[in-house]
Amino acid sequence: MLAELIDADLDERRIALELLTSGAPYPLSESPLWRGLRAVPAGHCLTFDAEGRTTTRRWWSPPDPVVPLAEGARHLREALTEAVGVRTRGRELVTADLGGLDSTAVCCTAAHGDTKVVAYTAALHDESGDDVYWARRTVQELQGIEHHVVPAEDTAMTFDGVDTLHDILDTPSIITVDRNRRMGIVEMAAARGSNLHMTGLGGDELLAGTPARLHPLLLTHPSTALRSIRGYAAKYQWTRRATLRQLLDRRSYRSWLGRVARDLTGPPPGTNTPLLDWSTPSRMAPWATPDAITAARELIRAGLSGIEPRGRGHGEHRELVAMDGISQWTRHIGQMAAPLGITVAAPYYDTRVIETCLAVRPQERITPWRYKPLIVEAMRGVVPETSRTRNTKANATFEEEVGLRKHRRRLLALCDDSRLARLGLIDENVLREWCRRSLAAETESYLLHPTIACEVWLRSREMTPPRQGNAVPAQPVADRKE
Repeated sequence: MLAELIDADLDERRIALELLTSGAPYPLSESPLWRGLRAVPAGHCLTFDAEGRTTTRRWWSPPDPVVPLAEGARHLREALTEAVGVRTRGRELVTADLGGLDSTAVCCTAAHGDTKVVAYTAALHDESGDDVYWARRTVQELQGIEHHVVPAEDTAMTFDGVDTLHDILDTPSIITVDRNRRMGIVEMAAARGSNLHMTGLGGDELLAGTPARLHPLLLTHPSTALRSIRGYAAKYQWTRRATLRQLLDRRSYRSWLGRVARDLTGPPPGTNTPLLDWSTPSRMAPWATPDAITAARELIRAGLSGIEPRGRGHGEHRELVAMDGISQWTRHIGQMAAPLGITVAAPYYDTRVIETCLAVRPQERITPWRYKPLIVEAMRGVVPETSRTRNTKANATFEEEVGLRKHRRRLLALCDDSRLARLGLIDENVLREWCRRSLAAETESYLLHPTIACEVWLRSREMTPPRQGNAVPAQPVADRKE
C-alpha cells in the first residue's frame, strides 16, 4: 500500500533474498521489496508528533520465561478463551479448522461459547494421516459441532494451479505452492455463510518451541538440558559431533549471519542437522544466476553492521523469527480469503496468548518427552479426554511428492517466459530441468517453493494496472548500477 502511494519502484536486488531456501534472514526479512521504503523494526512502533516528526520506539519485548507449567496452563486457557471469544462474540456462526492438536484446541474453545461452530477436516491422500480419525473422536465427545470431512479426492495436491493464480499479495509467499489445498476449506466456509474462519496457525512455535532454548539451560539446569538434548538427538537422529559443535558454538548472531553469506552456494544442511543454532542456514537454489548470488551476498553483508538477534539467545531468537514468518503466512491467507468476504483469524497470535506461552519455563514447555505439554494441560475440560493427549501430527510429504508428478506441466509453464529470468535472477533452463526430475519432498522439492512464490508474485503484479508515473519496466539485476 505504501509503495503504491509513493509510486515506488521494485527493488530487483532485494528479490534475490527471497530465492533463498529459508527466505531472507532476519532482519533483512523485514525490509520492503520497494525502493524508498524502510520497515519499522519488529516489536517497535512509529509515532508522529504534531509537527509531523517521527520517532521509533519499542512497545513490546518477550517476557522472562520463569512461570511454572501448571500456572502457565491456567493463564493460557484464559488467554485463548478470550482470544477466541472476542472473535466469536455476537456472531451466529463461525467456522474453524479441526485437524491437529492446535486447531482442535481453538475449535473446542469456540464450541464452549454461544456461537454455532462449523468445523472442517481435510483428509490426506496419505493413509497414515490421522487427522480425520481424531477429529471424529473429538466431535463425538463434544456435542454441538457441525463437522464436515473433505475427502482426499476433493483436496488439492501441492502445486495445484500454480500457473493460474491471481491473488494479489503484499510479498511473495511460499503458501503459494499449497494455495489451493489450504484455500479449499476457506472457500467451503464462505459458501456455508461464515465470515470468520479460525485456524491453529501459530501453535507450533509457541507450544512445541525450539530445542535451541537449551543453550542457556546448560548453564542454569545442566542435567535437565543434557537429558533433553539426548532425547532430541535420539528423536531426530542428530550425530554427537554435530550436536556438540552447535552447543559449544558461542559466536554472535552477526558472525553466524556472516557465515551464511559466505556459504550461500554450499550444500544445504541435512535433515538430521541439529536445531540448536541461531537458525537453519539459508542456501541459494541451483538455478540462481551468479548475479542473484552476488546480490544476496552483498545485501546480507551490507546489513551486518550493528545487527542484533531478534531475541535473547538462540532459542528466543529462533522462536520469534519463526513467529514472524508464520504470521506473515497467516496474513497472506487472509489476503487470499478477502475477496470471498471471509476473515481468517489465528488466535494463537494474540499478544496475550504469545506472552503467556513464552513466559513458561522452557524446560517444561519444550521437551522431547511430551508433545506440547502446555496446551495439553491448558485444555483439561475443554478438549475431550479422548483427543486431548493426542501426540501425533500429520504432514503433507505425500501430497508434495505426488503433487509434483501430477502438476509437473504447471511448474514447467512457470519456466516459460519466466519473470525471474527476465530480471537476470534465475537460469530458466536449469529450473526447467529440476522441474522435470523426480524430487524428494524433504530434501529437494522444497527448494522450488521460494522460487515459485517469487515467480507467481511477479506475474500477479502484472494484473494490477500501473499507477501514473510508475510504468517504468524493471531492469535486469546485471544491467543496474547501484
